[in-house]
Amino acid sequence: MAKFTKVCSKNEIEEGKGKVVEVEGKKIAVLNHNGKFFAISNTCAHMQGPIGEGECNDGKVTCPWHGWEYELESGKNTFDENIKLDTYEVDISKLNAFLIKLINSSKKGLVIDSHLSHYLPKKYVDLCVVTKCDLKVLEKRLRKRGYTKDKIRENLDCEIFDICLNEAKELRHRVIVIDTTKGINISEISKVVKKWS
Repeated sequence: MAKFTKVCSKNEIEEGKGKVVEVEGKKIAVLNHNGKFFAISNTCAHMQGPIGEGECNDGKVTCPWHGWEYELESGKNTFDENIKLDTYEVDISKLNAFLIKLINSSKKGLVIDSHLSHYLPKKYVDLCVVTKCDLKVLEKRLRKRGYTKDKIRENLDCEIFDICLNEAKELRHRVIVIDTTKGINISEISKVVKKWS
């Protein structure tokens, strides 16, 4: 089964720019080129420069250190196609198709525990539960889980700006917000969800 990981929101990445994210210990550059998103290894094959800090033009990204270029689609170096960076699929429509198929094949109700449900069209989501947390408590939890400094900052920023909540509201989902600062009580959450369903 395919594994999807939400790493950021589309509106976090300017046209022609990138954002570096970490997934399972790998640094990946997510790049916005003409409104299409690409994911490629963040490490240039030349001198390990940060690809995510490069510029996108003509279907390529340029490493800011020494100008090495890579095709966004394939990861191939434009000077030597035998040099290739790993690429990753970024496709919201394919993600939605996968999740919709999963929802339609489910015989019972389905809980999607992630930052993905707010991307789905409204007709497939009965209720979107957004959890919130005090920033100091959230930071402590993320440190305990071994998150990097950058990943902690990214999560805190998302919490400050209510990214998941705002994206769910933009798609007009029914949304409830649950504060997890004092912990998570699954039976209490179940009661709240049952009231809404």
